[in-house]
Amino acid sequence: MKKKFTLLFALIMIVTTIFAVGSFNVQAAIGETAKVDYNQLAVGYTLPTKLTSNLTPNSNAMGGGFYSTYNDDSKISTMVIKKDTDNQNYVEVRSTIDDSAEVDFIQHTSRLSSTIMKNAVVKVKAVFRPTKDFQTNATRADSKFILRLGGSDNTMRIGNAFSADQFDGETWLTYEKEFTVKKDFTYYHFITYAKNGHGVDIKSMELELISNSGSPAINPTSYNYDASTGEDLVVGADTKGLFIESIFFQGPKDAQKRFVTRSDYESSADYKSITFSADWLKYLDNGTYTFSIQISATDYTFTVTVTNAEPPVVEAPTPYPDTPDIPDTPTDDKGCGSVIGTTSAILGTILLAGAVVVLKKKR
Repeated sequence: MKKKFTLLFALIMIVTTIFAVGSFNVQAAIGETAKVDYNQLAVGYTLPTKLTSNLTPNSNAMGGGFYSTYNDDSKISTMVIKKDTDNQNYVEVRSTIDDSAEVDFIQHTSRLSSTIMKNAVVKVKAVFRPTKDFQTNATRADSKFILRLGGSDNTMRIGNAFSADQFDGETWLTYEKEFTVKKDFTYYHFITYAKNGHGVDIKSMELELISNSGSPAINPTSYNYDASTGEDLVVGADTKGLFIESIFFQGPKDAQKRFVTRSDYESSADYKSITFSADWLKYLDNGTYTFSIQISATDYTFTVTVTNAEPPVVEAPTPYPDTPDIPDTPTDDKGCGSVIGTTSAILGTILLAGAVVVLKKKR
């Protein structure tokens, strides 16, 4: 039993060591830099070459991010932490690709702890050095080094940014550029098309959020609608292509918000505006209405002031035919006897009147 416990404890320690591989810090605030901190990794440590999305976040890292590296095939590269002459750590990435490999590139990846959204402006920076007399494994002169934020929509081909005489195996190169994000992303890739034995040393990969324009926005936030025109209302609501969960509105006479059905509005093809149909707007009275567009549990509001609305047509009630007044039934303590007496009196009067008519005819 003691032996089994010892083996189990050793296994737990091995798994814990594998998962403790450092951090990619991502700050939500604009202007702060997210940087891969290789100095948190031990020199000589070999980075995993498979996607490790289940790594334990470093609790000391601002933003709670984590670091991850992978390739499509663990047999195509080696990635080891080393120390430079300035006592700074870097990751050595070397290709082990041969002719039988299904892929022709190696990839170093840092995973962000939060999503950077479409249309945001970021500054990307990579400090790296290619191996001496670097050679590609394919005819990709403009693609020997690539920075990619997420998918291919956010790709910067930086191969032609440097000349071959800079590939001396010693000089650190810096690539830095501001970039408008074309698609949401959560990964920062450094891709290299390198022949076997070649590759790059990467000292740092940084990402700075310059402008967070990737969030949905409404501009302008107030509108005037003349109901007499009978036209649709176009609202400048840039949803960034995100799903509209609901739209509510509340007018001056509304005690609570009311729901706008999806058939009464339509998003534009570029997701930069929303059109409300005139057939729906004609039911609004004059006054100012507050609208709320809910996207990802966040409300984006704007106001619409309606003028020249036609008053609702109210039909007059259908008149009832004239009817004789019926006296109220007495409700005294005489009970049923009073009702019977009243009924008998009415019948007697009718019979008496009939008898008088008969007598007159006989005369």
